Order: sequence, then structure tokens, then C-alpha cells
Amino acid sequence: MESSREIFDECCVEVASSLAHLGFQYRPRLHSAILTSRDLKFEVHFQSSPRNYLVPQESANKLKHVVSKLMPFGDLVMFGKVGFIAHAMVRSKELKVFRKSLPSSWANDDIVMGDQIGNLHSPARWFEFNLANPITRSKKVGKIRALIDSVALPYFEVFQNPADVIARLLDGSMPWTWEPNALEYVCCFGGADQAAQLLNEYIKRSADRRDEYHESLLRYRANGIPQVWDSGLPGRLAKAAIVLGLDGDPVK
Repeated sequence: MESSREIFDECCVEVASSLAHLGFQYRPRLHSAILTSRDLKFEVHFQSSPRNYLVPQESANKLKHVVSKLMPFGDLVMFGKVGFIAHAMVRSKELKVFRKSLPSSWANDDIVMGDQIGNLHSPARWFEFNLANPITRSKKVGKIRALIDSVALPYFEVFQNPADVIARLLDGSMPWTWEPNALEYVCCFGGADQAAQLLNEYIKRSADRRDEYHESLLRYRANGIPQVWDSGLPGRLAKAAIVLGLDGDPVK
């Protein structure tokens, strides 16, 4: 009987192999398929679960009579769990250099954006596939491949033209889960004026954020930028604005 780790590893190889014709190279130790394109690096990363388990076949046979009552949890009862979650990540050497030029950047790596692929989908969804059932495993792998093809690869393609990324950030159609990094990206590849415009858009999308944003700006100017991030969006935006030099109160 295969272990849950072996099942996961085999499925990683199968999914990564389907990307090889596009130039992605699979790195087993990272569980990632990676494509380098000039300044950019695109990564599809595979994650499993520390709570994986497999049900011995003899135990599964004894549980067959209750499976129908437990659907859609039948696979968990009959076969166990081998979780598979796919993430998409974009990296940029140019952005890393830009970060190092900032007086107090919050990061010094090359990560532009990274998330569970379902969060790059509209509407955002959490996609986790259970590969424990050998009967449906191939079908699940096919769904993972289709998700990468339909969501991750088009998302990657937009980054080939930074102007398109910036335009979509400004009109709100570019999925992006961490606003400070988006502002940083626009500063790097567009400029301070466009970044200030995006900051303005983030604040205007919720009227009650404006006062909180300005309160945070005043507090950070007086007391310094906090080492940790404020859990609220206005605080995050205020910190990013100061670090990036966008704190000239652009919101009207």
C-alpha cells in the first residue's frame, strides 16, 4: 500500500509534467514547477497537509455500509485524506532591487504576488483536492491541471506587460491579496503618480476607511512606523504610503 506522501509526490510529478511543454521545470524538493522569463519567475507550488492519513483496505470494507450516509465525506471514511493545494507565485529580480533601495522596506525578497490559485479566481474560492481515493484520483488530477490552465497561467501572462498589471490594479480587476505589495509593484514598474492613484482607489472603495487612514498616518508620522503590520486595511495602507513616499494626503 502506498503512503500518503508517495501518492502526493506522484501526483505532483504528473501535474508538473503537464506544464513541461511550456518550459516549466519541476523541482521535487520544493514541490514546485518553475518557469523563468527574463526578469520574472513564475512558480506553481504544490502543498499537502500534515493531517493526511490512509484507511487500510480491510477497515474500509467494514465501513462500506455507512458511506452513503456520510456523503460527501465518503472518501474520508473509506480512503482517508491526501490533501493537494496548488499555489501560484510571481517573482521579479527588478522588484527585489527596488525594495533594497527603499529606506525601510517591509521585505527584501523577490516575491511580487503569491496565493492559493483559487484566490486568483473570481469569485475567490478555496480549492483543496483529496487524492486518497484511487478510483477518482486521475479525475482530481485533471481538475488540478484545468485549474492551473484556466487561472494560474493567464494570471502569469498578464505580468509580461507591467502596464496591463497596473491598469487592472487601478480598475479593480486584478486579483491581489496584499495591497502594500501592489502599491510597491506600481511604484517600481509605473511610478509614484500611478501608485498614489492606486492608494486613492483603495481608500475610496470604502468611505469609512478615509478617516482611519489619516489617523494612522498622523500616528505613524508622530511615533514612527510600527514593525508589525496593522491588521486593518487603513493602517496597512498608511504604513505602505510612508515607506513608499506616497503619504502626501492624495485622498480628497
